[in-house]
Amino acid sequence: MATTWIPTSVHGPYPSHMVPGGVDSDGAQIFVGRAHHGGDLLPAKVIPDKTAAYVAYGGQETLVEHVEVLVHKQLIWDTASSGQVPLGAVVGGHTSDGEMLYVGRAYHEGSQTIGKVQCSHNCIYIPYGGAEVSVPTYEVLPDLGRDIDLHFPSYDTRHVIIVIIMSGAGCWQHCNVNGPFPPNMVRAGVDSDGEVIYVGRAFHEGDMVPAKVIPTKNVAFVCHGGEEVLKEDFEVLRYGAFVWEYSSNGSVPETAMKIGQTMDGEPLYMGRAIYSGSQTPGKVHPSHGCCYLPFDGAEVSVTDYEVLCIR
Repeated sequence: MATTWIPTSVHGPYPSHMVPGGVDSDGAQIFVGRAHHGGDLLPAKVIPDKTAAYVAYGGQETLVEHVEVLVHKQLIWDTASSGQVPLGAVVGGHTSDGEMLYVGRAYHEGSQTIGKVQCSHNCIYIPYGGAEVSVPTYEVLPDLGRDIDLHFPSYDTRHVIIVIIMSGAGCWQHCNVNGPFPPNMVRAGVDSDGEVIYVGRAFHEGDMVPAKVIPTKNVAFVCHGGEEVLKEDFEVLRYGAFVWEYSSNGSVPETAMKIGQTMDGEPLYMGRAIYSGSQTPGKVHPSHGCCYLPFDGAEVSVTDYEVLCIR
């Protein structure tokens, strides 16, 4: 299934089914776009609520007016780093000399921001706070629904190696509590009434927080600030090869999968524990020495738990 880019301007109108890519540090939703600038076609972060779109170029965050927005229902996010891209990565543009640029996103200062993965530079560049920020670890948008045509680019690679990977850490897909929910979600536990709970994550007040997702109830919850918080928009984890390993007191195994992070950059992991007749997932917060569970309106602290790890 091919990706579709629709031309528009920051003043709109915006098409339906735009691909959500992240959340700004103030909570505004960011969508996937691309724009021409300086002879390059660059992945862009598009923020309709601010009538703005930005690209990273020449060390700066650059405001652009005319963009194309990505429209697709079946795209997911896959973890990568150091200039690597997953199989079928969506090409968001190219440099003036022909190097492909891929759509990626990264966490930075309480935001999840869209940017350009430039393989020859071993990083993703994101436009943020007026600057072009380099981040070594990121997520890439692969289109697993289309046929893959592997080919060598025509430009001089100058010893650049483009590495195509398949992640064992699964992939993330955007969802809403109203569904539909995708197949192959990663199971996390069982609620006290027997309903199955799945692994998710959601942004809340600048943190990307592990979430418990219960499709049969059309709900997803995170815990934050002592409370269980309902989230309407979130991501679910799909596929991958995982195991749950026992741990305690804020520690996590070496193979623990990073699910999110706090606004100041501390990693958060998915944990789970038996509590009040349920097996409930929550967030392992290492500096707090515990796992927090969202349960019955509260944020419950436990010191013994299991952690989601990559097999």
